[in-house]
Formats: sequence, structure tokens, C-alpha cells
Amino acid sequence: PAPIGAIPSALRNDPFRRPHLGPGPAPVEVSSARGNAEGAPEITEPIPWQPELRGVMQAGTASIANVSGSIVGIGQSVDGWRLLRVEDGRAVFEQGRKQTILMMNNAGSQKK
Repeated sequence: PAPIGAIPSALRNDPFRRPHLGPGPAPVEVSSARGNAEGAPEITEPIPWQPELRGVMQAGTASIANVSGSIVGIGQSVDGWRLLRVEDGRAVFEQGRKQTILMMNNAGSQKK
């Protein structure tokens, strides 16, 4: 068994997603990924990281953040940025020697 407080590599449920309360089964998300004629993804120029911090859950070393729909635990990475810590309404990420602080509603994200 995993140690208490450990974050599984893949969560079965998104703790930040609102539950489906309507009649019938919950709608299924469909990917709208596009590709070239051979079905391979198109290669595009990289764009600057513009994440949206949608939510945080503080639980010590088991803290998590919802970054643009991806659930990330302490020490895990999203788009090459590693989550260092989660604070009240914000999350601190690191990439190499750079750090960035994401704030809820993406208001005032700061790069160091």
C-alpha cells in the first residue's frame, strides 16, 4: 500500500471538477486534437507558458494544484514546470533557475 498522504500517479476523479447533477449519465469530454493528413499532430512553434491556476488543495506534502485542468502534486511537473509548494490561493513552480507564482484567477502571476 502507498504511504498515507501519497498522491497516486493518476487520480481517478478530479477533486476540482463540479459533480454532474443533471438527469442521465454525465457528459463525456471529447478531444478535438487535430493532425496532418497522416494523422500525426501538427508541429507548431512553442508558445509562452500561460497557465490558469483553477484551484489548490493544501495538505502538506500531499498538496495539489489544478493548473489549466491538470492535477499536479508537490514535486510533479506540468509543461516542464515543477510544483514546489502550494499556499493559500497560489502555487509556486520552478523550471531550471526560474520560479513563477501562479495565483487564483491568474491575477498577478509573478516570475522571478
